[in-house]
Amino acid sequence: MLRILHLSLFCLALASAQSQPTQHIWLLGNTADIPSESPYWGQLRQELEQADKPVYLLIAGDIVPDCDGKQPPEAPVKALLELVRGLDGVRMGILPGDRDWANSGPKGWDCIREMEQYVLKHAPKNVEWLIDDGCPGPDMVEIGDNILLLALNTQWWNHPHRKPIPADAVCDEIVEAAIHEEIEDAIKENQERNVIITGHFPPYSLGKYGGYFPLSTHLLPPVVGGIYAAYHENVGNVRDISNERFEKLSDYLLGLSREYDNLIFLSGHEANQQILSYYGNCLINSGAPLSASYVAHNRLARLARAQGGLIQLHYATDGAVNYTFLRYTGDGFAADDTGALYQSPCQPDGSDIPVNQVKVPCLTLTGQEAGASTVPEKDSVRIAAGAHYAAGALHRLFFGPHYRTSWMAPVIAPVLRLDTAYGGLEVLERGGGRQTISLKMQTEDGRQYVFRSVDKDPVSALSYTLRRTIAAAITRDQTSSQQPYGALAVAPMLKKLNILHASPRLYVMPDDPQLGQFRSTFANMLGMVEERPTNGGKGPLPFGNADEIYKSYDLFHEMYDHPDVRLDTREFARARMFDILIGDWSKHEDNWKWAGFKKEDGILVRPIPRDRDHAFSNLDGFLPWLAERQWAVPNLEHFDYKIKSVRSLTYQARHMDRFLGVRLTREDWQQAAREVQQSLTPEEIGTAVRQMPGETYELSGKVITAKLTQRRQDLEGYADRFYRLLAKYVDVPGTNKKEYFYILRQPDGSSLVEIRQQKDSSLTYRRLFRPDETKEIRLYGLHGDDQFLVEGQASKAIKLRLVGGAGEDEITDRSEVKSGGKRTLVYEKNNDAILNLGAEGRAVNSWNEDLYYYDRTAFAYNTYFPLLLFSFNTFNGLMLDGGVTFTRRNFNKRDYSAKHRFGFQLGTLGNFTLSYNSELHHLLQKWDLLLHAFWAQPDNFNYFFGIGNGISYDDALFNNDYYLVRLNRLEGGVGLQRQFWKRSFFRLGLGYSQNEVPIEENTILSDTVTYFGAGKLDITHAKAALEVDLRDHKVFPTRGYRLHAGQEFGFMDGGQRFGVTNLFIEYFLSPRGYPLTLGLKAGYGTSFGDVPFYKLPQLGQNQSLRGF
Repeated sequence: MLRILHLSLFCLALASAQSQPTQHIWLLGNTADIPSESPYWGQLRQELEQADKPVYLLIAGDIVPDCDGKQPPEAPVKALLELVRGLDGVRMGILPGDRDWANSGPKGWDCIREMEQYVLKHAPKNVEWLIDDGCPGPDMVEIGDNILLLALNTQWWNHPHRKPIPADAVCDEIVEAAIHEEIEDAIKENQERNVIITGHFPPYSLGKYGGYFPLSTHLLPPVVGGIYAAYHENVGNVRDISNERFEKLSDYLLGLSREYDNLIFLSGHEANQQILSYYGNCLINSGAPLSASYVAHNRLARLARAQGGLIQLHYATDGAVNYTFLRYTGDGFAADDTGALYQSPCQPDGSDIPVNQVKVPCLTLTGQEAGASTVPEKDSVRIAAGAHYAAGALHRLFFGPHYRTSWMAPVIAPVLRLDTAYGGLEVLERGGGRQTISLKMQTEDGRQYVFRSVDKDPVSALSYTLRRTIAAAITRDQTSSQQPYGALAVAPMLKKLNILHASPRLYVMPDDPQLGQFRSTFANMLGMVEERPTNGGKGPLPFGNADEIYKSYDLFHEMYDHPDVRLDTREFARARMFDILIGDWSKHEDNWKWAGFKKEDGILVRPIPRDRDHAFSNLDGFLPWLAERQWAVPNLEHFDYKIKSVRSLTYQARHMDRFLGVRLTREDWQQAAREVQQSLTPEEIGTAVRQMPGETYELSGKVITAKLTQRRQDLEGYADRFYRLLAKYVDVPGTNKKEYFYILRQPDGSSLVEIRQQKDSSLTYRRLFRPDETKEIRLYGLHGDDQFLVEGQASKAIKLRLVGGAGEDEITDRSEVKSGGKRTLVYEKNNDAILNLGAEGRAVNSWNEDLYYYDRTAFAYNTYFPLLLFSFNTFNGLMLDGGVTFTRRNFNKRDYSAKHRFGFQLGTLGNFTLSYNSELHHLLQKWDLLLHAFWAQPDNFNYFFGIGNGISYDDALFNNDYYLVRLNRLEGGVGLQRQFWKRSFFRLGLGYSQNEVPIEENTILSDTVTYFGAGKLDITHAKAALEVDLRDHKVFPTRGYRLHAGQEFGFMDGGQRFGVTNLFIEYFLSPRGYPLTLGLKAGYGTSFGDVPFYKLPQLGQNQSLRGF
């Protein structure tokens, strides 16, 4: 009893001590609004001097009011730096905002770099510029022992002008997918810490940049004010959250909040104070140091003030997180509001305030006391990888039998004893990954290992809106298409090919207290342990005793910057041919690491392929077969005896293959295929597959062996198909050093390309391109003052695109090509560049700045999408609707160059429709050319009841099809379209149509009244339409306006003419947070002249007020 009393007193004292804040974070944005001579600076410094320490002062952007592109104003930056100079216990972190980027102007990147240099030169030691060189981030900052700050440069997403791109080689991560993965990995790997994500822009706001305005804005003037508010809410200018550049990041960050717990988002864009609860997490904005602007109130708001001041966060070691709003009064600061953001998990009070679940001492103590070891005494246990993948016959028919029997079969697996395995393993942290649950561990000598679950959870690959739908359950079920033990068969084959690789071993993780906070997740889990390719540790490095281990994006960065970093291309080609052999369609950049070896002439890099979850993927079953079509999910390929689509199989690595394989010729790829064939005999393949548990060999191992043997036999043919995909359009980037590009056009139409370094004439690239393989060669100078020389004579030649990039380049074309027009297109923006383009060269002057810089991920395949539907209506009976859309892409149009849609309808009542619609995207700068053709026998018109308000309706006549009118139509047209504001457009069009309305007996048209348009009529028409779409969603709008104005002029053979005008406005309003939408519509239609009755404005159908 005495022992228990002592323990209780100890815990009480511990809880009391831990309830005191030990770290404070102060948030402040828009300091550009504080005059440099304002007393605010001295008053804020006084607050900092008197505050409990330590304090981290986060400046969340907009430090200067404007920048002319040369030098940002010095006074606002200096005042900020002097604020904390000499203050012990105070750190300051500075993030840039949109005003710091020259108000999102063309010189924004220059401004931000100048400001960064000023801060680095003049800042005291307790000030840090959080994100270098205008990069997007994330940069990770440790605050105290238990807080991790993920800093994002949100203006990188929002900036509409020049900003850092991958080829600039100034940023570590600059591909959005890689940025997202790094953010989520950081969240997963730091579940024992309080994680803060910060940027200047908030992901959601109750202020004007979030689309919230006072009622007076909506009403003064009426309608116009509402349209103004809807524009900012749903379309947005460069400062609004809804603008199309920032919207993707906003949606992604809000998705993180729905997916993870205990996140806090800090921002400073809005000139007000906000603390919002969002899916149990917190969105905090403080951007009004002096005066403030309007902020709305709703059920999300914990704090919403249009007052000057700043927000403080207080972190206690027991997990409690509280806030204080420090209001600025003019004479100083006053604590105006305080409250709890997260409760301590040590003493939760049962309220609706979320409990902080990070690792804290009280949880650690409880975990150790309850953590009696249940490590089995036996060295191995019998366990099934996934008994839950059992399925009935109907389920297997639609979703596939896959490898369900292998997942369900119990296997013998050894127990991973953490204290002895690999010399003893210490648990470090949870690992990242798209679908695998993993745990990082380390030995005493610094070698790192990872435990990867055999079972997967691929739901993270879905969008956040789908993760709580039936799509998530289906996606989880499709894990059964993966061979659970495939990695065990892959490793010995890689060893035979002399490719660096991990060698996984199958284990069961015991229920061991050494797992700490990860015990509940990993205890009794079946997984594989393999060595991680990392730098550090004692003794020889793993993976060939490499001098350096690179991530993919780090390697690309090095290759952009250093021409002496070169890839072992033969080994890379061999690795990729092996991927094709085993059907591994998931070899995106994150599934590779790279081993660097120092040589006399630079660094030789060898590939380390990893993550074999998708080797031998068995996509049988009707729905997986449908998803595997190239037009459906472009990266899926069923592991079969024959490969149907090499493009699908290599799709996820298409950008990496085009970049790293740019030196490889057809013979190189075929040689790599032969090396795989020679090293992996059928006997070797059989031996490798038998490394999987014996219990599963009869279930799936025999078939896998047979398929591998057949695919091995055909591998050279697949190598040829793969090469043709890569060779058709080739991007050849240089580096950021000064280089000499030499292109020799040869009489047979081939082109020899060489790249040499200007400093020593060393050859870094050489390849001969053949016209039957390659249609375009694109050479990129990147940075540096590069020289391009094109020479040679030919009857026909491969098209060249020379992209100078940054620097004062010199481009000369002395070649002669007899046919085919100008075959050298030059993209150069620098006014100091020297261009001698001769007879074959042409300088391209485009509004699209993206064309003038290298983008490794710009390439996209042409695609198509078929559609087949059944429908029914009273006019046509049972209908078969079908069609196909072809989307074409080229160098000049990165999103798409054209869309061609072919459609048809067939009805059981003998009617049919054929249609063609084409959009030639940005044909005239930002104007699209539209083409249209249509033939219908008959077209769907509607019931016709006559003209005017005095018409009558008779049920008996209606039932006898008296009012039924059919229109046969043949039409063609051409037009121009300018799209803007996301979904808005302006269109002009000309067209011609042949129309025929048969006059049938016992119908309204056979009556005594003659309606103009009955019979045959040929019409030449001119149309104009303007639509301004300010709704939040095109298909299911809940808020906003849509305005439409249309005008048609028609001209007929007899000199008759007509005009039809249609106007309407729609308004949608929904109470926020409730699934109820009010929709209002007002319209106006008028006509003049001799208007065919089927062109007249009318009521009814689904476009306006209800008619008969």
